[in-house]
Amino acid sequence: MTCISNMYRLSQRSTPVNTPSDTPLGTPSDTPRDTPDDTPRGTPRGTPRGTPDGTPVATPVATPVATPSSTPRGGASGAFFDTCNTVVPTKRTERTRILTPVEKREAILSDPHFGMLSMVRFFAREEKYGYVLLPLSLLIGQWLMFFAVASHNFMEAKRCGSRSLTMKTLFVGVCLVYFVESIQLIDNLTRRFHYTTAKASYSVMVDRLHEDTYTLCVFVSNLVIIFYTEELIEAVFNCLAMQFLSQLENEWQQAYYETRLKEAARVFDTFFVTSSENTKKLKKRKRRSVLFRVVYTITEVIFKATTVAYWLLPVYSLAMLGCGVMCV
Repeated sequence: MTCISNMYRLSQRSTPVNTPSDTPLGTPSDTPRDTPDDTPRGTPRGTPRGTPDGTPVATPVATPVATPSSTPRGGASGAFFDTCNTVVPTKRTERTRILTPVEKREAILSDPHFGMLSMVRFFAREEKYGYVLLPLSLLIGQWLMFFAVASHNFMEAKRCGSRSLTMKTLFVGVCLVYFVESIQLIDNLTRRFHYTTAKASYSVMVDRLHEDTYTLCVFVSNLVIIFYTEELIEAVFNCLAMQFLSQLENEWQQAYYETRLKEAARVFDTFFVTSSENTKKLKKRKRRSVLFRVVYTITEVIFKATTVAYWLLPVYSLAMLGCGVMCV
């Protein structure tokens, strides 16, 4: 009896004055009043009722009960998912950013290697067979008009046409503009995009080959054509015609996807991958197909040659400028 009375006095001595009379014996002094009696010791303050035992302390309050403890806050693999948006991971942190449909459209329009054959492939995949001939016709028409304009001027070229002061002024101005454009082309060539079209495709390889070689051919031939043109108005029209041909494909793509935002988003979700995914797909395709490996090697040699040519465009522009000034 004496032992029991001593224990009671000891508990009363360590209990704060403001502790309610119905508080169970052994309850910590900093426990809130509305805490249930069956709450396990060590439960942090603010834990909602009904939280299962073993839930990590850092688990957010809004996390569902059945969510595994290894799931990050943002969802699976630390990413935010949406039915219309795409996740853009960053390299410096594990945080992610949602890519909107408008940004998807800007991504496919800014990618120089998303061309006409890629659009043909998408139209066939979506069973929009009525649109298949549109990009093909544009691709063939570009080259036909280029060969027609170039051959017509080259056959009539006899001597230097920039002998007069007005023609020299025009040619010098065009060379300076092309010098600036050559720097911009090199800058675009060295840019790296987070998302790009998968290179493990024949259509993408042809689009890359067309984009690089066509731009290079227009750039080189335009200065030569203007150099041999004797009439000022004719030289201006030849310059505008070649510039129009080089921008025709991009302008058509922009006009087509201007009012087709959802379709542009589907194109992005279908053909665009990250740089790491692109490398994996390319290695896998090379291992599976010998023909693809041979074609890819040939196209890469052409791409390397065009890259060297792009780096020489500023020198070419300045050289043509000197030829135009010295023309007598």
